[in-house]
Amino acid sequence: AKASHLAFTEKLKVLSEEGIKILVLPGNHDITGSSYIFPNGEAEVAESVTPDEFREIYSEFGYSGGISYDENSLSYVYDTEKGVRIFMLDTNVFYGATLGNLSEATLIWLEGQLSSCKEAGDVPIVAGHHSLLSHNPRFDLNYKLGNGDKVSEIITAYGGNLYLCGHLHTQHFVQTEEITDIVGGGFCVYPHRYGVIDFSKESWTYESKATDVSAYVESIGSDDENLLKYSDFGYSFFYDNAYAQAKETICSVISDPELAEKYSVFSAKLNVAYFDGV
Repeated sequence: AKASHLAFTEKLKVLSEEGIKILVLPGNHDITGSSYIFPNGEAEVAESVTPDEFREIYSEFGYSGGISYDENSLSYVYDTEKGVRIFMLDTNVFYGATLGNLSEATLIWLEGQLSSCKEAGDVPIVAGHHSLLSHNPRFDLNYKLGNGDKVSEIITAYGGNLYLCGHLHTQHFVQTEEITDIVGGGFCVYPHRYGVIDFSKESWTYESKATDVSAYVESIGSDDENLLKYSDFGYSFFYDNAYAQAKETICSVISDPELAEKYSVFSAKLNVAYFDGV
């Protein structure tokens, strides 16, 4: 929803004011449609944003200050001025759908920018919403880039060996001899992971960390039990919802209550572990 985007930028400004550079890309639910409000418990369509409005709303967070912007998508390149250029690829085919693909025009733009990066002696780090490689054969359709092999070929031809993405919501990585594809865990999903990359022209390292809010809770003097025991709260919230969804499905096919309970518990634990990247 447009209101959500506007509220989110206010939170991003807090980080920006601390000197943290923020680069934003649209996911498949961020533009045109897909947004609802529930004023009376029933879903109503809320005002969304167009691609141009998205670019304007996030003008301070990537959509200004870049060295190149693709005319055919919301893709752009940001120069860190530390020997590394970050390629932010808008991988959506249709906003509001789950498909991922780069158009021929965007591929031409990407290759040109990667060529310039190599000529400058810089290292490219590439990011997009959809995965480049297959992380789970059951989730390739609509989750993996339709022309991921071609994109991978272009990236590696110009010295790139790292690709960052989301969409799958689970912490996971896949490697080939040429490139590493890392899916960052969904921040709103237990254990609320974020990734830290340490990079140079020679190498890079990636570490996934679970969010620890204890210092924040202490600084504001909060007595909120959900914040004081945030990890427990996050686990319970995710587990309870996974359990409820699993049990509803399992009970529809298994009549034995004891067996259905065992499968529901197993499914819920497995779901939490899967999204944690275990």
